[in-house]
Amino acid sequence: MASMNQVARVGQGQTGSRSLFESPAQIVGAALGSAAVVGFLLAHSVQYGVAVLVALLFLPIALLNLPLAIGLFVPLIYLEQVPGAARIPSGVALLIFMAWLGTLAGRGSLFAEVFKRHRGMYLLLLMLMAWITLSLMWARDPGVAAGGLWQWYWAAGIVLVIPTALWTRRHVVFVCVGFVVGGLIAAMITLPQISSGSSTDYATRLGGDLINPNYFAAALLSAAALAAGLMAVVRRPVHEKLLLAAVALAIVAIFATGSRGGLLAGLVMIAAAFALMRRQRLRVGVIVAVGLVLGTLWVSSSDSTLSRLRDFNTSGTGRVDLWTVALRMWEDHPINGVGFMNFPTVSRDYIMQPGQLSTEFIITEPKETHNAYLGLLAENGVIGLGLFLALAIALIRVTWQAARRLDEAGDSSYATLARAIGIAQIGALAALMFTHNTYNNALWILLALGPVLLTIADRTPVIEPPSARESRELIEA
Repeated sequence: MASMNQVARVGQGQTGSRSLFESPAQIVGAALGSAAVVGFLLAHSVQYGVAVLVALLFLPIALLNLPLAIGLFVPLIYLEQVPGAARIPSGVALLIFMAWLGTLAGRGSLFAEVFKRHRGMYLLLLMLMAWITLSLMWARDPGVAAGGLWQWYWAAGIVLVIPTALWTRRHVVFVCVGFVVGGLIAAMITLPQISSGSSTDYATRLGGDLINPNYFAAALLSAAALAAGLMAVVRRPVHEKLLLAAVALAIVAIFATGSRGGLLAGLVMIAAAFALMRRQRLRVGVIVAVGLVLGTLWVSSSDSTLSRLRDFNTSGTGRVDLWTVALRMWEDHPINGVGFMNFPTVSRDYIMQPGQLSTEFIITEPKETHNAYLGLLAENGVIGLGLFLALAIALIRVTWQAARRLDEAGDSSYATLARAIGIAQIGALAALMFTHNTYNNALWILLALGPVLLTIADRTPVIEPPSARESRELIEA
């Protein structure tokens, strides 16, 4: 535990560090130079220019307070699919990674402690990355696979950085608030895009052409679960009311996305909450009841959403055909799959097999599997899927282990927040049944919070109940 006490002092020794700029002239020069760079990029590419501008604004925050920078980064992940802003999260994430490297020496004890405690988990991560990388050797189109491989390394970087950059309750709250605020801001941005009279499906759903409604619904599920969990740790009634309003708005937004997969993932979350949060079942029941009432009101007032949910089936966007092809592909390549990101390339080989299959999303407009698990199975075989599931289960297990230890230490409030994070993790994994982006930032940030929570739980002193203390004192006397 000595190393953990050293961790608590990380950053205190940095307050006396030498300033990067020692004169006003240097500050003005740096500002003018930065403005020139941003102006040049804006003239050639608005997207890259805006990304660099936001990254420059994040620079002082990342250097002075890395956990706060991570918390402020979380809302930006909702912009990953927004035209003109898609490069912003990537630019800020790279800046945070460089700041993390720069402060790594000062938090070496935490780094060593985390890796020692979770060496099995990190071994699984290494094996998963190695297997996906090796799949380029047998991929039909290795160029496509190599071009998208960075996304998995990005996810691995999140699992590496988050547990070694965050170590206090306040840091966890930063991240959870970031999810909630980001989800609500994204909902407000995309709300004006809804067009009830449009002939296109996406235009009638929250997210529209800016954010994929299915991905957005999954992110909003996490925001709702985390807002509910934060209600356990706030102290002021006004904050609790604001969080309750955030939960209600997030639930309405989920229904507004019209995502049937999101609603099914929500049902999985509700079942998990009732099963795993036994002491809070009454509160969970109230939140679910309020959510159902609000959701019903929205659906009854939106003809497009009602029509979409009334035809609740799995045939939307050719899912059944894509899933059929994925299973056939796995049957032919059960161990190693067809190679990372090669499902769209190889799927056309299966169009002539027995059974009626639509060619629209296989030949005309090739798509991914719309199911992350079948996608892993088809592209990386049972080994790839097994490694992914083992890693995800290991991270969720750490989260629930942290919740139990916090309960044992008498910190029931943060134990409840830890369980809410666990529920959000389960919901994010359930949503992958209807999406294919296993490497998205939101999923891996949520999963990476498990080791952070366990670090906090291990550093929490056990509070002995008064009755137990009195009994012990009588025995000692």
